[in-house]
Amino acid sequence: IKHGESDLIVHGLNTEGARINFIAKGALKSKRRFAGGVLEPTHYIRVQYKQKSSDHFDVLHFLNEASLLESFPGIRTDYDKLELAFYFLQLVSKVSQEGDLHGRELFDLLGNALRALESSDQLDPLKSLFELKLMYQQGVLPPDLPAAESFHLNISDHKLLKVPQREYQSFKIRLHQALKEYL
Repeated sequence: IKHGESDLIVHGLNTEGARINFIAKGALKSKRRFAGGVLEPTHYIRVQYKQKSSDHFDVLHFLNEASLLESFPGIRTDYDKLELAFYFLQLVSKVSQEGDLHGRELFDLLGNALRALESSDQLDPLKSLFELKLMYQQGVLPPDLPAAESFHLNISDHKLLKVPQREYQSFKIRLHQALKEYL
């Protein structure tokens, strides 16, 4: 999020699944500390930051430097893939919490979904499986949802999501309603 003339507010998810918020001073002008669009959404990065001490969770830490670990370039080749990646990020942003040290599954789900998205040509089942797995992880998956047992599939196996074609549309509607109620 642009903040002032050259600063950015950056929200991220650490490897433990906890949300962490930064202020990157001069990020829009820096050619060295944040080179090559390293702070773009969907990038997996390594950061160096100064932790701001506070009793509050909504604190902005000072982001000193970031380096790119994985950019998921296949996502940026297709508008629909990029749009779905942003949807995944939006959902994760809504459920992630600062200070949560028990969310490793959330971090893994997002990373595996972005990796699967790079090469997938079946975005609809990927989206549905991501939503199923997210709701299961959050403990809010309705047991009477058709194909609810599919949450155990690896996200990379999204093509194996089995819902009879005649039931798929109602399944998607029920899934989105349940997700909307939760969020």
